[in-house]
Amino acid sequence: MNKYNFIRMITKVKFLRILAIKYYSFRSISNYIPFNESVFPELDVSKTIIDIKKYGYSLNIKLRDNLLTEILDFCNTNKVCVDRDVKNKIMISTNDDEIIKSKGTIFNYTHSFKKCSAIRKIAYDKNIYEIAKGYLGCEPKFLGTQVFWSYPKKDASGNPINTPLYGFHYDIDDLKFLKLFFYLNDVDENRGPHVIIENTHLNKNLFEIKNRRISKNQAMSKYGSDRIKVITGKAGEGFFEDTFCYHKGTNPHKRRLMIQFQYAINDFNHQNDN
Repeated sequence: MNKYNFIRMITKVKFLRILAIKYYSFRSISNYIPFNESVFPELDVSKTIIDIKKYGYSLNIKLRDNLLTEILDFCNTNKVCVDRDVKNKIMISTNDDEIIKSKGTIFNYTHSFKKCSAIRKIAYDKNIYEIAKGYLGCEPKFLGTQVFWSYPKKDASGNPINTPLYGFHYDIDDLKFLKLFFYLNDVDENRGPHVIIENTHLNKNLFEIKNRRISKNQAMSKYGSDRIKVITGKAGEGFFEDTFCYHKGTNPHKRRLMIQFQYAINDFNHQNDN
């Protein structure tokens, strides 16, 4: 059994996870060196860490206009992979709600970190680094970025199709990890907002251990509407999240564009956009 599969096996069990986090945190060596200046000088580092530890997520981070513009320029001048297939690439404009005639649902860009300086400024931001370090409890590793479109999944008649892509689940990318998301277009209830079930990232009970994916009815029954948080926002608004929480992207009626940054204790080379 390799290290990645071993970690995925033990992470759901609290005491094994705690022991493994201590062990790998002590041994972790990171080459993640942040820039001296922050592009988020107003970000409250301490409060953000507290919120993530308590709820599993934290809001109130926003891109400056120049950073958002530069990322959108990258999207407008680079092809995307249809359903993550690097051999099938097309151009997509960010300027309108064009409908892609192919059968794709997820369209992702490659090499965004290498090609876009704004993305590098965010990835190696000083305050982001401090939040990742404070939450993970060790020197974080930067795993990479993903910039992607989510399109409505529809049948031949244009009706929405249920798909596991847009169902509640939790991730097991490492023993402990943190993601930062930014919406790159305005996201309301119709544009596939991200949804999180708060405070499901700490201890997994037997049901949660056995069910990495759950239905909407199960989510409502077990956690109630008060803990199910729908995150909408304007272009450039973002949030931190430990996606060991149950979460999902809503099946959009209109397309959604977002970017993800990920930090962790270990790097298994699964999250980059190469």
